[in-house]
Amino acid sequence: MRPSDYPVDLDYLKRCWEQYMRAGVLDSAENESGREIDPLVLASWRRCRARLDPHSMALPVRQAKTALQTLLAQQADIITLALPHLEDICDFAAGQHLIAFLADRAGCLLAVEAHNQGRAFADSCGLRVGHYWAEDQAGTNAIALALTNAMPVQIVGPEHYVHRLHDLVTAAAPFHDIHGRVAGLIGIACPATYLSARDLPLVMATSRAVSNQLQTESLVDETLQQLTQVNTILGAVTEGVIMWDEEGRIHHCNRQAAKMFGTDTAQLLGALWNDKLIWPEELRLAVRANADVVRAESTVQLDNRRVTSLVTLRAIKGGKEQPLGYVALFRPIQQIRQLIHEQVGTEATFRLEDLASQSPPLQRVLRQAHIAARASIPVLLIGESGVGKTYLAQAIHNGGPRANRPFLSINCRAIPHELMTAELLGIERGDSRAGRPSKFELADGGTLMLNQLHYLTLELQTALLEVIDRRQLMRLGGTRPITLNVRIIATLPPNADDLVADGTIIPELYYRFGVFRFVMPPLRQRIEDIPLLVERILDRLNGDGHTVRVADDVLTVCERYPWPGNVRELESVLERALAQSRDGVIRSEHLPENVRTSRVLLDSTPIPKPVITVDEAEREAIMRAGYACNGVVTQMALELEIGRTTLWRKMKRLNISPQQFK
Repeated sequence: MRPSDYPVDLDYLKRCWEQYMRAGVLDSAENESGREIDPLVLASWRRCRARLDPHSMALPVRQAKTALQTLLAQQADIITLALPHLEDICDFAAGQHLIAFLADRAGCLLAVEAHNQGRAFADSCGLRVGHYWAEDQAGTNAIALALTNAMPVQIVGPEHYVHRLHDLVTAAAPFHDIHGRVAGLIGIACPATYLSARDLPLVMATSRAVSNQLQTESLVDETLQQLTQVNTILGAVTEGVIMWDEEGRIHHCNRQAAKMFGTDTAQLLGALWNDKLIWPEELRLAVRANADVVRAESTVQLDNRRVTSLVTLRAIKGGKEQPLGYVALFRPIQQIRQLIHEQVGTEATFRLEDLASQSPPLQRVLRQAHIAARASIPVLLIGESGVGKTYLAQAIHNGGPRANRPFLSINCRAIPHELMTAELLGIERGDSRAGRPSKFELADGGTLMLNQLHYLTLELQTALLEVIDRRQLMRLGGTRPITLNVRIIATLPPNADDLVADGTIIPELYYRFGVFRFVMPPLRQRIEDIPLLVERILDRLNGDGHTVRVADDVLTVCERYPWPGNVRELESVLERALAQSRDGVIRSEHLPENVRTSRVLLDSTPIPKPVITVDEAEREAIMRAGYACNGVVTQMALELEIGRTTLWRKMKRLNISPQQFK
């Protein structure tokens, strides 16, 4: 019934019910008094007429025991939430035989509360846990109409479709979850003789209280879930995170930040952000100005521990852009260097066991390289271009404790002189921006290889000597020394002593590499290694999806050729030969003509040649004379117009043997 229908005329409702059950319609004469049946009730009667017997004495269907236990377990949270309110209703209406109940969205009773005098009445009406009071089970009642219309409803006496409920008053109001969906309903029932205009408002107020509490708990649960997710994310990120409120007190510190500063989170929580930690002035000014700072390279100190990292500061702002606190992210410099190395660094793939040799000179080098790999002092590799100095440097790096650390290779000749200092030493910026790290910093903890060391300027050679001796570096424009732990491997051509003599290399730097100084023999002096090198190169070519092998005569041809380009030239020749082969078998006819004829290829094109050193010119002249005279030293001396003794001395210095021309 509607609130406007008070006071209730039960006789009028009874006459309307009897007429509708008899004829299926209501006589308009019954409305002359200005009264009418609630349209919701009348619509429900129409739906029930085709499905239910109004005179049936059967109680509503009850859920099976096992299914009911499962349902009650699923709805345990709502039951726990609603039970105190049901008890309050019963206490409020003590002595009125009032029954308070909770139903789910399907109309199944989940909880029923009543005082002693109301228990028997509830059982007789079928108001027990597990009974379904949906419209198709119990006819017109407050539970069914409240769920159908999603609104508070009160049904009085004869308004119930089933006759056995005519002595009953039911009132129910739905409550909603946080998404606005009906989650269940709160209802009351009592004998019609105790009908009161306060029943529906009481149910509505209780339902609203349950709805508010349900939504509040949902919001709390969602907030706790989000907080758990945030804490999980902050614990999983690799950066250190420290947050403080508007009063400056630290209220969050993840494990990474505590580990960076060598403490635990409990020592920082609750402390003032600028009390425990010593911040650089530019970051303090940014916090005072409520300004953000993005990736500023800064040093923050806790007690005696100084941490250099890229710091990002973000203001946490509330309504009207008022700051509620700050969050600081610390990304360790070491992590940045590792990321840069992964993008631009050289991958050290060769190991000492990959450099097997049958040549006594190279075997001696490899034995010493095993010793050098375990140490951290500088290494100097001397040899011709293409002889394999880079491979040996990688093998030394991988053979020691730095194997899992960065390996960075720099060709000093490839860096323009005007950029060389900034590239090698880095730049320290005066503002809050991140500076440019030096190549030494990028290789920190690992190995830095400086190819063609003699192309470094004398100033940079001096800086390199400082790094080796003091293990510290000062960036351009910097005011603080940066501690380093990097191993230096450098390479020089065979005339290294001459480069020192003419002042190209600082003697102190050259002598600093004196402990491990390896002279790599050229390929023409270790012919016995050619089969091993060919096998290794073929293994790599096979890895590209090819099945490659060489004919028997190819090795014979390769062993006769002097290989002025050393291992690099051998690799290029085999790759070119493979491209010309159709069946994956490299034969002698696939080799270049100069290799097949065992003659050094002479370039006769008129294009201007690059400038070469005197030693290179002497080598080229002697090589040409050797091939022309088949290695006869006397004839070679006559062709070169120098003395035989002088020629022998030059050949010895340049590691040239007459046997290689025969």
